[in-house]
Order: sequence, then C-alpha cells, then structure tokens
Amino acid sequence: AASRVCAVGEARRESAAGDLGRGERTREGGPHFVVAVIFAVNLGGGGGEDEVSVCYFRAGYTPDDFPGEAEWRARELLECAAECVKCPTLAYHLAGTKKVQQQLAQPGEVEAFLSHAHSSLRGAATWQLTGFTDFGAADHSPESDVANAAREIRTCFAGLHPVVVAGDNEEEAAAAAHARALALENPEQFVLKPQREGGGNNFYGAELAEKLQHGSDQELSDLILMQRIMPPLQPAVLVTSGRCRRGNTLSELGVFSTFLAVDNADDDADAEKGGDENAPSSSTVLVNEYAGHILRTKLEGVDEGGVATGFAVLSSPLLVE
Repeated sequence: AASRVCAVGEARRESAAGDLGRGERTREGGPHFVVAVIFAVNLGGGGGEDEVSVCYFRAGYTPDDFPGEAEWRARELLECAAECVKCPTLAYHLAGTKKVQQQLAQPGEVEAFLSHAHSSLRGAATWQLTGFTDFGAADHSPESDVANAAREIRTCFAGLHPVVVAGDNEEEAAAAAHARALALENPEQFVLKPQREGGGNNFYGAELAEKLQHGSDQELSDLILMQRIMPPLQPAVLVTSGRCRRGNTLSELGVFSTFLAVDNADDDADAEKGGDENAPSSSTVLVNEYAGHILRTKLEGVDEGGVATGFAVLSSPLLVE
C-alpha cells in the first residue's frame, strides 16, 4: 500500500470526512484538533486504504486544542496505538515544556545523559572530541569526564526554578522560596513562564511581582521562574506589516535538529519477562543531526519574543571576529 502523511489539526468542516477518512470531529465549525484516531485514510474511488506513514501535528500545543476528554483520548491513541511516525512524539513534545526543562537543569540530570553517551562511545579519542576532557589530568576517568562535561554544559543554562514545590522536600522548597524572594526584589531580572509556546503568555516586571504575591498555589504550581537572559544590544532596522522601525534590538538564536528514533518495545517486554522489571524503556536513535537555525530579533524594551504573534521578526546572523 502507498504511504501518506496525515496532518493532525486545521481541517475545515467540508473536508473532514473526505480527507481524514475515519477521523472524528470534536467540534462543529472552525479549526480544531479534529482527529480522534487515524490508522488509515480512505482515499475514495477504489475503496482501498493507504497506510499512514507520518502523523504531523499542526495542532495539539495549546490548552484550547484539548477542550474535552475526546481530544485527550485521541492523543493517547495516536501515540500508543498507531504505528506511524509521530512528529513530534509525546516524549519529544514534553522535552520542550518548561517544567521538563526546569527538571533537566537540576544537579544530576545532565550527568545521567552524559553517562549514557560515554558508555556508548568507542575509544577515548571519540569522547575527547567533545572538548570537555583533559587527558593529561591525573584524575582522568569516565566519572571525571562526565562531571567536567556536565559542569561546562550547565554554565550555558539560565536559572530555572519552581515557584511552588509539592511534597516535603525541604531543600527544593528553600531554593524555590529564595528564587521567589530574588524575583520580588528584582522583577526585571526574571520572567514567569507557563507551559506555553509562541509568546504572549509570560509575566514580566510588575505583573510578575503581582502574580508571585497574590497568585494561588494552584496557579503558581503551573509556572516556572526563569532568570531573564540579557543579550547584547545591536542597532537594526525591522520591517513588519509594511512598517519600518529602527532602534536597538536584541536577538535569540534557535537551533533546529533532525531526530528519528525507533522504540524498542519488544526488547523491553522481553527484559521484563526476564525479571528486569525496573529497566527503563529504551529506543534506538537512527538520526540526530543539526538541521539549521532561526534568529528572532525584537526591539529593546519588548518583553515577548514570538514571531507569529508580531513581537519579533525573523533575521539573519552575521558572524564577526
């Protein structure tokens, strides 16, 4: 059977039945997260079915895309039951959320990934290419390699803190309280972020202080407190909607990558049968490569930075010595 790409998201009312086959609409009229589950697309004419090879999510990134239980079941079924490639997978989607990023910034988290990478490499020369290892050092060992690399990597991290800590972890609660106190004292140095993308949802300055002082624990538990990044200013000319604006600007560089992995579900099931029930689920990475960049530029004094929301523009980096 031929393969097709299924785009989950903005399908219009008149095309829902014909283009999406056995898809289920969740609302009448307007673009919504429209597919409950699709294992095949009925192309019509011959009555045959073509296998869906890739499920690409155009929607499913905001709370508005999940107004009811049907949408959550749709996401679960597409993730767990459909054998097509998901772009993104649920794990990859969650890796980009603020709460997961906050957790990855904690001590010990980076080390876990580097330890796995270290054990997968063949030969010291390959590990040395990372630039983090001094092979002339007397204390050189796999453990010191990982510790040195993790320390260097964390120098690139902005501070990420929970606002409210659930449970009885006194150390985390004290760290969160300290971060909140710093933010209330210097709100211009922090930004309060929800689990959203695209700009327009963050709290800055006086709004940040107001939220920290008067927000409920339930509201604040969904947010993270992030150290605000202060890049150097550059004079620039920005053109948006046919209007030209000049002034000092700041930019944010994002890096694209291509990632493809295969879930080793069968191997994991065999491991559980063999008694290793605590073994983590595993996957085989087939492709993990750099695939380009994006530079977003905005005027000084503009808090938000989304391009689609009109706060920033796409730009090009100029490398200078």
